[in-house]
Order: sequence, then C-alpha cells, then structure tokens
Amino acid sequence: MDELSSLSFGERFSDLGIFLMYGLLFMVAGGAMMTVIDIAERLILSRKVTKTQYGLALGLTFFLGLFLQWEGATRNLNILKTESPVNELQASIKMKDSQLLDKDNLIRDLKREKDLLVLRNEALTKDADSKSRRIDQLEHNFNDKARRQSIRNQLGKFQGETEDLDKELAVSQMGVQPPLIAKITIWEKKVLDYISRELGESEAGTFRMAEGERALPSHVNSYMPQWRDWWERLGAKKAAIEKLKDQLGR
Repeated sequence: MDELSSLSFGERFSDLGIFLMYGLLFMVAGGAMMTVIDIAERLILSRKVTKTQYGLALGLTFFLGLFLQWEGATRNLNILKTESPVNELQASIKMKDSQLLDKDNLIRDLKREKDLLVLRNEALTKDADSKSRRIDQLEHNFNDKARRQSIRNQLGKFQGETEDLDKELAVSQMGVQPPLIAKITIWEKKVLDYISRELGESEAGTFRMAEGERALPSHVNSYMPQWRDWWERLGAKKAAIEKLKDQLGR
C-alpha cells in the first residue's frame, strides 16, 4: 500500500493501461480459441457456439489476463520488497564500513600527532635540561672563580701581615722576645685554620710543613741562631702562601 500511494497519477494511469492491454490480449486469444472451437463443432457436431458461450469465454479470458498481470506485478513487487531491505542493509553496511575506515584513519592520524608531540616534548625537555645544566655549570664556575679570588685576596692580606712581622723580626736579630714569638705563632695558627677550612687538610699540611733557607737582610751582620730559625720559618710560610695563590689563579 505504501508503494501504491507513492505512485504519481501518470504512473497509475500507465499501470492501468498495461492491465487493460493484457486483458484485451487474453480476450483476443480467447475469442480466437472460441472461433476454432466453433468451426470444429460445425464440422464435427453440426452445431455452433452460442453468443453466450462467446461472451463467457471472452469475459473469462479478459479477467484471466487481468489476473495474470496482477499476479505478476504482485510477485515483482514482493521481490522488490524483499530486495529493498537487503539493498538497504548492504548500503548501511557499506556506510558503516566507510565510517569505520574514516575513524581508523582519524585514530591513526591522532596517534601520529601524539607521537610527534611526545618527540617534540622530549626534545624540548632535553634542550631545557641541557640549558639548565649549562646555566648551573656557568653559575658554578662563576661562584668557584669568585671563591678562589676571595681566598687569594685573603692570602694576600696574610702576606701583607708578614711584612710587619719581618720588620719586627729584623730589628731583634740578637734575640727574639717571647711577645714576638707569640705574635708569629698566633699568625701561623690563624693562617693554618683558614687554609684548612677553605682549601682542605692537604694544603694546610703543605703550609704547616713549609721550610727552607732565606736570604738575610742587608743590615744584619750578626744574629742569634734562634733568630735565624724564626726568620727562615717566616719566609717559608710566605713562600707557601705565594704558592697557594698561584694554584688558585690557574
């Protein structure tokens, strides 16, 4: 019924014409058949077919033609009805397959973009880590250089203090008095503690064990052996400090 209701007027008129044509063709065939029967009866039985029989045969063949056309159309319609859901199902399956293929392509593209983002992020992270390490190294180098310079400056001050001790020691060559010995000893301990704290025990040991000969001042003609020991000891300490300064300046 849905298919019939969807037909246009022209399509309905065309179908009606086909039905009538088939009915007329069958009616003509029925008329021809009755003519043959009439001739046979006339020759064999010496009688003829009546008009009623003619009319009945024509009517039956006409309606038989209509019935056969209707039955064929109905069968074709049922076939179309059967094929239509199959075609729709196939079309739906194709559409779903196409949608799934599009989704697979989209998922693959998204995965590819994700992998690219991960690689870019790793590259940025590595670059950031490299820059961070470089900055840390520069800061360390700067701080270490500043620390070394600070230690060199302090060692220079300690060397400057030995100049005053040298002057006091130079005028007491005939006998080093306890106050001067105490002053030198305190200076040595102060320098030794500083070197141990800032440079370590190895450099402190170098300063502690420093010894060596030292030229006498030009004005000194005579002196006590004890005085020369302190004079050379103080000179060795000065030389050890100068050596540490050289090492820090490299």
